[in-house]
This record gives sequence, structure tokens and C-alpha cells, in this order.
Amino acid sequence: MKKRRITAICMAFLMLWQLLPVNALAEAITLLSNDTGAVVTHKVTFVISELDANGNLTEKTIIDDQLVADGAAAVVPDVPDVEGYAFTNTWKSSVEGSTVECVKAETTFTAQYKKLQTRTVTVKFQYADGSEARQTQVYEYDAAGENQLLTVTPDLMEGFTLSVKDEANAVVTLTDGRFVVNVSELTQDKTYTVTYSGNETTYTVKHYEQNIDDTAYTLADTQTLSGTVGTMTAAAANAEAGFTAEAFEQTRIAPDGSTVIEIYYTRNTYKLNYNTNGGTYVDNEVVPYGKSITVASVAKAGYTFQGWTMAVTANGETTTTEYDNASNKLTTFTMPAGDVTLTAKWTAVTSANYMVVYWKESVPTDTGADAMGATWEYDSSEVRSAVPGTIVGDDASEYTAKKYEGFKTTPHHIDQVTVAADGSSVLNVYYERQVYTF
Repeated sequence: MKKRRITAICMAFLMLWQLLPVNALAEAITLLSNDTGAVVTHKVTFVISELDANGNLTEKTIIDDQLVADGAAAVVPDVPDVEGYAFTNTWKSSVEGSTVECVKAETTFTAQYKKLQTRTVTVKFQYADGSEARQTQVYEYDAAGENQLLTVTPDLMEGFTLSVKDEANAVVTLTDGRFVVNVSELTQDKTYTVTYSGNETTYTVKHYEQNIDDTAYTLADTQTLSGTVGTMTAAAANAEAGFTAEAFEQTRIAPDGSTVIEIYYTRNTYKLNYNTNGGTYVDNEVVPYGKSITVASVAKAGYTFQGWTMAVTANGETTTTEYDNASNKLTTFTMPAGDVTLTAKWTAVTSANYMVVYWKESVPTDTGADAMGATWEYDSSEVRSAVPGTIVGDDASEYTAKKYEGFKTTPHHIDQVTVAADGSSVLNVYYERQVYTF
């Protein structure tokens, strides 16, 4: 019976243990301990602060609950960071005399923060022209810290002399290539500028011209210029007649003289036009600058070629040069930097040859007779001349020099013809046989 009673009491105690909150359970244990002389414990709560909507600290979050024996130390939890604040490693106790190191009662410990007051030290790196030499470095420190020293050692760069100034343009002296900032003494943010001033050196500019017969380029000129290390080159394209400079980029001048700028020039093309003034047709061409041109040969019936007039049009202006067909004859030329028009010059011929062919009447037969009932056989020919366009053969007396025995002295008939300027005209003169009666 006694064993059953003890079991019931234990079961009731366990049920009570599950139902009671921690603080009530702690009080029950404390009372029980006080009554029985067992260990006394206290509930300990750790609370941290968070930022509210206005950016202010507010005690808000419980991060740990513990049961700690009376007079014992609580286990301090890790404290998360709060932006703009630093944990002071102290806890505010809700019960006087109860500390983290010696808990004397149920206590709430609240983490203590202090608002950070930062000092920013900025170090900029630039070339003498103000362009960035390397990435800016920013250092942040707690203004309340003590004996905080920042040592800055700027990198050395070949071909440069460096200097340091602060935001007030005051020169900062370097010792052993570095300077030290006592951040704890700063009353405001600080900015230092490291300036790299380049030494004088040389660099090369190469000019390449496009070839005449292909799309490759050939080095045409080399320049050696001087400039300051770290600054941009100042290469410029030459004013090359007959060429157009392609785009190119400047670059920073290296300290060892290895900097090379290459400029390429596209060869221009120009029109070559022929105006033959009624002479032989010649196709127009598009010709690259500098190409050697062989002038076309032309002709015109009834005219004598007298040479060319060359007109070159460039930059809106036209210049002309006269060539004859004798001592100043134009046979070849080099294509200039402009469109070219060649105009043929002619003079009409004043005399043109024509052929006079003499025919004698054949012995009459029954076959082979012409329209006049006769046949003719070739005797001879001669060359005469007349003004082109003249009709010859209308005066038979001009062709009576031939004296053929047995033939009439006056031509039987003449085929009149207009004399062509190209010498192609043929005049046929026919002599008739004498007829004798026996």
C-alpha cells in the first residue's frame, strides 16, 4: 500500500513538472530546495537589441533562457552584430546584485551596445593628368579606438616619381617609402592622394600605307616622339595625299620606350574618264592613287590626233595640262590624288588619198558583158588626193592621161565617188576599145 502511494505522488509530480512554466517551476524548485536544503536555481534570460524602423536600438529579442544555480555564473551566448553599433561586452542586469558572473535571482540580462563613430581614411592613386593609376583604398576605424595606426605603403612604379598630399593639399612626407596615419587623433575623415609623375621618355609612331595592287600595308614612315611616362601618347596621322587615315587609339606611355602606335592609311581610288570627242570609245576606270596608267590609243576618221588635255579635279579645284602628239606626248602617267579626265584633241585633215583604178574594155564576147554590153579587165591604178568630201570623177578630162593604143582617148565612163577622209575611196575609170571597119 505504501509503495502504491509513493508511485502516485511521483506521477503527480511529473505531470506538474510538464504543466508548469519555467519560472513557476524554478520557484517551485527554489521553495522545494529551501525546504529540503537542495540546490537553488534561478531563471536567467538573455536579451539583445535590434534596430527599429527609425534606426534606433530597441530591446526586442530573447536569444537564450537558462536555469542557473544560485551564485553560479550564467553561460553567456554569442551576440549578433548590429549595424552601426558595437557590443561593449557588458550586460545590463534587471536585478541589482545579480550579475552574469554571480546569479542571485531570476534575472534578465540585456546586451549593451554603443553607437559607432567611424573615421574613414581614403587613399587615392592617380597619374599627373588626374586619371586613375590604381583602385582607391578606403579604411574605416572606430573613432573611439585608441592608438589606431594606419600605415600606407604606395607601390613604386618604374619610370615614375610619386608624391603624397592630403585634402588640404599639404605635402605628406614618406619615411622608408611609407606614411603613417594616427586614426585615433583624427577629428574628421581624411583623404590622401598619391600622385605618380612620369619621367620623360620616347615612343614610336609607325605609318603604314595600303599597297597599290593588294589590300596589304607597307611601312612608309617612322617617327620617334617624346612624352611623359604614364600620360597618353599624342600621335597624329600625316596629311598623306591620296590616302585616308584609319582610326587608331592613343595609349599610355611605357617607361621603357617600348610604346608603339601604328597608323594605317587606306589608299584612295579616283575616276579616270576618257572624252575622245567622237574618236575611238574607251571605257572609264576607277583607279587607285599612285598606279601607273598607260594612255589608250584613239583614232577618228578624217581627223589627225593632236594630243590630250588632262584635267585633274581634287578638293573642289580643277587644274589642266596640255599635251601634244609630238615632243610633249602623253603615253603614261601616275594616277594623281583626284579624278582625271582626258580629252582628245583633233584637227580635220585637209587632204585625203583616194585610189584611181583604170579598166580597159575586153575583146567583145557573148558572155561576161556589163550593163553596157561590155566586159572590162584591170589595167593599172594610181593614188590621187583631194579635200575630204569632194566628189571626184565628174570631170572626165582629168583622167585622159592614159593613152592606150587601140582605145579611145576619153574614158568611156567614170564611177563618181566622194573622197573619204580615211583614204578608202576608189574611183574606177573605164576606157573603151576603138572599133575599126574593114
